[in-house]
Amino acid sequence: VQQKLAILLSFLSLGLVVCLLIKLFTLKRLELRQNFPLLLSLALFIGSMIFLKIKLPCSCSNDFRYIYSVLIPIAILIPQSYSIISKKILLRYLYLMLISMFIIVSYTFHIIAL
Repeated sequence: VQQKLAILLSFLSLGLVVCLLIKLFTLKRLELRQNFPLLLSLALFIGSMIFLKIKLPCSCSNDFRYIYSVLIPIAILIPQSYSIISKKILLRYLYLMLISMFIIVSYTFHIIAL
């Protein structure tokens, strides 16, 4: 069961990445200025995690405690993408279903692990 949930969670995460990319590619100049610290920290943290993974593939950096510094900017930017996606009714419902499913599957995945 947990393996199937992990696969489903991977696809839902991919959907959230697509929503994030939609937001990033449609940023206006004012939004870019307002979100610059988030975007910079996101780029630096992801870059440093990739570099560390390449440099030391089997180190203690594989611990998930280090992921929170990446998740915080993403958790702020993903809801902002709703303003872009919500203009079309079908996309709005798909977006809300994606977020709801991600929350439910994540919660279930972690509860089953306990």
